[in-house]
Amino acid sequence: MTSSINQLLLSLPGVHAAAKIEKKEIPLIQETEKKNQHSQLVQLENLGFRKVLEKEILYVFLKDSTFRPPPSPTILLVEEVSRNHKNLDHCIDIGETRYHVIGEEVINGNSPSSERRISFGKGFVLFPERRQGSKKIPSYFLIPPIAFPELEEKKEHLSITDIISVSPSTDTDDCLRDLYGFSRNPEFATILIGANRA
Repeated sequence: MTSSINQLLLSLPGVHAAAKIEKKEIPLIQETEKKNQHSQLVQLENLGFRKVLEKEILYVFLKDSTFRPPPSPTILLVEEVSRNHKNLDHCIDIGETRYHVIGEEVINGNSPSSERRISFGKGFVLFPERRQGSKKIPSYFLIPPIAFPELEEKKEHLSITDIISVSPSTDTDDCLRDLYGFSRNPEFATILIGANRA
């Protein structure tokens, strides 16, 4: 299975290197990401990172800009809402928590909605009229877990399930490159993938 996943990742356009992450290396990766989150000027929760590291099987790969775009936004502006909130659109559930999305990354220049919005460059839009909360319900930036279609298509063959991916912070990206001998080319970036055994 290990070699099959590695081979599949290396066969994808734009991927330059891939490696299986061993359990003994997780504490260093976690500590690096934790330090980065505490150093942010705005509140940012890399939930996707936490969820990936909970999986039984972990991989990292190095990609360039020709790698396909993500299948969904990699950063959201959210507020937490009750799961009992029935009449609220634009919500996502991750684990036990429901998030109301009030801003999101724009992928391939396609705005995700025709609602009134405020654009921040070409990469992010905010939907001010979606905001439900107040200071009692703060909004914050969330990096969610993202699907990984190429492994999802082969999950039966690979005997894996619950596949997710995430982009780490810049500091964790550097840490991963050092751990696995990946290129330090600044035009490349790492992606983490997690899955469970089927």
